[in-house]
Amino acid sequence: MAEKVIRPEDSPWMLMEIDWSSLTDGLSIKTFKKGHVFYEQDEASDYVYIVDKGRVALRIFTTEGDARTIITLDEGCIFGNLSLFDDRANSCRAVSVSDEASIYIIPKPQVIRKINEDANLMHNMLLESNRVNRILTKQMELMSFRNAECIVSFYLMHMANLYSEDSSDGSREKRKLTMKFTHQDIADVTGLSRVCVSNVISTLMKEDILEKADGAYILADLKALKTKARV
Repeated sequence: MAEKVIRPEDSPWMLMEIDWSSLTDGLSIKTFKKGHVFYEQDEASDYVYIVDKGRVALRIFTTEGDARTIITLDEGCIFGNLSLFDDRANSCRAVSVSDEASIYIIPKPQVIRKINEDANLMHNMLLESNRVNRILTKQMELMSFRNAECIVSFYLMHMANLYSEDSSDGSREKRKLTMKFTHQDIADVTGLSRVCVSNVISTLMKEDILEKADGAYILADLKALKTKARV
């Protein structure tokens, strides 16, 4: 088996460098505050959305109210397009999770017409769908075969790839996470309980793999964390 590496395409924090100008040209960007719900789980929507700036989480809920964040969409991602081809309700709730999110909102008939006219647009749609499939496959692997320590370490590594800055002190490489989060945030992404996540993070800090300063987490030993993530 080939050596495993941290692959950006497996990250649940999804950033796409895709040109959606064929859909967005001439449209105004609308800005939404944190917590805005674009559509609910099992609710039909008349629009497709493209993230210009900010982050939008796709979440699923049980009838008991338990939640799981499936994917967090960043700049260049499209959502609400799942029902374009089967005309069914959306599978997730879409909610803004950054302080502000700048979003293009496009009526579905307009998107369908553009797809029929532009093969490159269809190609871009398939690229994003392929990325989503990879993310979901990785999540199935983690939930099926990995323990809590491995899962939390895996997600911390991916968070560092997208939302971190160098914080090395000369002795070893360190990465300071620029996106602040709570243990519940990680629990929502991993499917673990908040207590379980707290226990893992506490262990990582005791082992000097993880540090915290000024309210931000620092990955103090990337090699050790990668070993924990089993990649």
